[in-house]
Amino acid sequence: VSLTEQGGVVAATLKNGGSRFVVTCNNLIGAVGERSAVRRSLEIGSVATYVTVQDFVTMEGELEPFFDCIYMRDIGDSYAYSYVVPKGDQAIVGSVFYPHTRKPHERHAQAIEILSQRLPLGQKAKREAGVALNVRAATDVVPGHGYVVLAGEAGGFMSPTSGEGISYAMNSGRLAGQAIAQNEPDRVLGGYRETTQHIAGNIRRMLRWLPFMESRTGKYLAGFVPTPLVSSVTKGL
Repeated sequence: VSLTEQGGVVAATLKNGGSRFVVTCNNLIGAVGERSAVRRSLEIGSVATYVTVQDFVTMEGELEPFFDCIYMRDIGDSYAYSYVVPKGDQAIVGSVFYPHTRKPHERHAQAIEILSQRLPLGQKAKREAGVALNVRAATDVVPGHGYVVLAGEAGGFMSPTSGEGISYAMNSGRLAGQAIAQNEPDRVLGGYRETTQHIAGNIRRMLRWLPFMESRTGKYLAGFVPTPLVSSVTKGL
């Protein structure tokens, strides 16, 4: 719910059902995703979120797995991209929309209709919706403050170009644990910031590509580039 830092001790107020209680610790790791209450409590900047809608649909044929984001020009500027993940006899088909998109479910249905014309997608079995961090600037990446470190999306560690976040969460989480194990409490954040510099640098590199990738010119040109070349480039983004 909230936290305070005083005299080298972190006091976190937790909520369980209708009751609240306080836990104290030397260091706290905030690893609770894009809507991190820990980050908000630190008052070190908020980050907008994408809206994600995904359906589990039955497969009506074979579909080879592929690692690419799918862009369609006819859905509107609020639409970012779609993805397809085959899983057994079903496929997860998702669409990502920019912050403040109105009626994303309707736009996702339009994306599904277009994809169904090209892929062996059948009936919808289940729908899910969620949010993902919308990293737009290097300052959105914040490793922590004082005796608190932030891992994964809570710290802004995710790809701003593809939206991929699990590898960033695993890597930054491992480094947060190592920083606590290898340093005195007052030196944890410094050690963590140093070991995550390469992750932050990778995000900054992607941010330089992002304006072109999202521009009308970039999307238009990508439509004329051979698919293998697009695939090769996007694997690095």
